[in-house]
Amino acid sequence: MGIEQEIEMNMLMEMDNLVKSVEDSSIHVTTYYKRLAIETMTPSGRVQVDSDSQEDQIGKDFLKKITGRRFMVVFDHQGMVKEIHGLENIIQDITADISSENDQVQSYKNTLDDAFGQGNIKNSLNQMTPFFPEYPIGIHDSWDWDMNSRTAQFELRLKNTSIVKDASAERIIIQTNSNILTPENPIINLDGKNALLKMSGKQVSELYIQTKTGLTTEGVIKQDLNGELRIAMSDKSLETMAIPMKISTSISLRMKFK
Repeated sequence: MGIEQEIEMNMLMEMDNLVKSVEDSSIHVTTYYKRLAIETMTPSGRVQVDSDSQEDQIGKDFLKKITGRRFMVVFDHQGMVKEIHGLENIIQDITADISSENDQVQSYKNTLDDAFGQGNIKNSLNQMTPFFPEYPIGIHDSWDWDMNSRTAQFELRLKNTSIVKDASAERIIIQTNSNILTPENPIINLDGKNALLKMSGKQVSELYIQTKTGLTTEGVIKQDLNGELRIAMSDKSLETMAIPMKISTSISLRMKFK
């Protein structure tokens, strides 16, 4: 076994949304990232980048290019994301000039897609959607439900327990505690090498929901995963290197609707 790799990531996403149409089976919303910030701490050091920062930061140009560019999110009437249109093209446009001769290109693009692409925003928005049971609930009531979430490279399975933490005339606070497993995930590309990631852990999220509209205006997801990454030593060898992994992530999402 290798030395444990510990990764901590904090993300902030601020989004402005405009409801374009409400149909029988879906709600079409035009949205854009207003502000993006990410802080990553790894054994190699700490990296911080913020689209609103006045400082010179590696990666800030990418964040500034993606903010303000509109894409479409299609919700069902339960508030779950059905489709996203246009965001993938934005990511491709921004990364198109990265040299394809660089062995780390695909890994770099996967990292961007994981952080700000369709898989992550669909996952984040769905976890920011208040999933209520079909019976009346009040303060301190709880209920169980399951969901799968998928990033660009692997899938997570969550078994959730939600509780009404607080309620007032203005807002409702929902807290959800989750146990997480990664099922049999496909091989991913890591810096040009094949790798298999197997993780499990826990997650806590808190949603602030407008009582008047039923929309989530603010939410925080905190996730802790433990497991291992197995990397193939070469394309022709069955030998793998096992690296223990610990990944902590905090995502803050702020939503404004018109």
